[in-house]
Amino acid sequence: MQTLSRTARLIAAATAATMTLVLFSTVTSLAGPQRSVLMAKTQQAEKLAAARVAPVADGQRGRVHGGLLVGMGGRAVSMAVLSRPTPASVLFRTETGLKRSETDFSMNKLPLLALPGLLCDERLWQHQAADLLADHPVTSFALTQHDSMAALAAAALAKAPAGRFALAGLSMGGYVALEIMRQAPERVAALALLDTSARPDTPEQTDLRRAAIAQSAGDFDAVMRAFLPRLVHPSRLDDAGLVAAIAAMARAVGRDGYARQQEAIIGRADSRPTLVQIRCPTLVLCGREDALTPLELSEEIAAGIAGSRLVVIEASGHMTSMERPGEVTAALRTWLTAGATA
Repeated sequence: MQTLSRTARLIAAATAATMTLVLFSTVTSLAGPQRSVLMAKTQQAEKLAAARVAPVADGQRGRVHGGLLVGMGGRAVSMAVLSRPTPASVLFRTETGLKRSETDFSMNKLPLLALPGLLCDERLWQHQAADLLADHPVTSFALTQHDSMAALAAAALAKAPAGRFALAGLSMGGYVALEIMRQAPERVAALALLDTSARPDTPEQTDLRRAAIAQSAGDFDAVMRAFLPRLVHPSRLDDAGLVAAIAAMARAVGRDGYARQQEAIIGRADSRPTLVQIRCPTLVLCGREDALTPLELSEEIAAGIAGSRLVVIEASGHMTSMERPGEVTAALRTWLTAGATA
């Protein structure tokens, strides 16, 4: 009996030397922003078995199946294990955004705070989060709780990764990112501004926003339908999957969140005078056919930030991270590498 036990132990040790078994064990549902805590245990972390983020279905609560944790809190949760020779890091999506696991043993990884835009939530960045996770843990959440850029930036900083981090913002997320650069520039190791503007609202833009807020109180879906043609490249208007994903984000933000976002956008500062103060590695990216924040606005930002890099995504409108995810991820990876070594 003792010989058998010793043999079993030797076999187990040999197996562990070639593959790490990651056991997703403790799932706890909490109220409020701490909802959904996931902990990862690893055994003999010599090498990590490969896994990838995959879509999961709603309605399955707290179940681990096939390497994926699905359906916590009535909403899908995505999870990934790093295919790296280092202990595990886990990404999962909760009702309050993309988060890393409580147990993240990765070392020297520059984390990324990714800020979504108007009528968007963390799903705006889901492709980038999945692809960048191995080297850059991603945190993202909807910006809906405040009606000023100063308050949105302060709230984002409160949820940001500890210490220094890379900061990316698309559209309204770019406005918040520029406000963060005023509030806490020392926290930002690298900055990416996607499909955004450094300019304040014009009186004409403000009038249009006020009219849209008023209309949304009675017919929010009509506002979303009118907004869509300005969001994506004309060739993507018939892309049912893309359109449905954008509509789902908008409905999650809701009319009240939308009204607060618009008020914050109306009151935003002119960031052009402070661009010269940005010293960290900076990526400026824009879709060639962006109708909401045309390319010349990104060119203006790039011209104002010394050493910045301008990337133009062809055949894309405003929603570059969803329309051309691979190209955007590649640009972000190059930028993050510069930020990690700066």
